[in-house]
Amino acid sequence: MAGPTDLQTVAEALLLACEQALDTVPLAGSDLLGAPDRSFVSPGPPPIECCPGGGQLTVHVDTVSDAPLAPGLKQGRLIAGKITHVAWIITITRCVIDTRKGQSLLEDPLIASEQQATAEQINADLWAIWNELYGLWRSGDLFTLCGEVFFEIARVLPEQGGCAGWTIIVRSSLDGYQAVPAS
Repeated sequence: MAGPTDLQTVAEALLLACEQALDTVPLAGSDLLGAPDRSFVSPGPPPIECCPGGGQLTVHVDTVSDAPLAPGLKQGRLIAGKITHVAWIITITRCVIDTRKGQSLLEDPLIASEQQATAEQINADLWAIWNELYGLWRSGDLFTLCGEVFFEIARVLPEQGGCAGWTIIVRSSLDGYQAVPAS
């Protein structure tokens, strides 16, 4: 039943789907990690934190907007419609393997391989989430309260505070509800 908790309900379902997607990553390589222990629905853009530990996964609502429809007639009455779109942001971060200790990449060739290992992990994270969400939407197992789904963009996060990762933006339609039944 539709109500004021719809946004949270969909965000939690999206978070669970992302966790399940990430848990498939270790199947591809023994050194790759699954879903991080720290995952939650964030009240807004999350702090970029991931170390120590295996990373951080969050989902938050970014925007809610209307996509207006052309007015039409229903039983002789002029009606105006709209579709509500919700932008969901998924953020996955991992601790960057970095043993530089003030050295440059030129001074220690092992540093490049450590950076590559981090890239392998965060790229696997993105690809698992992106493909799993699409598959779940196509099968009807995700965004069941929604009609339209748009896989907007995935953007890499610049390394900061020892963390690297991705933000993934997915936009979906979400039906509203009436607090008081119309008479």
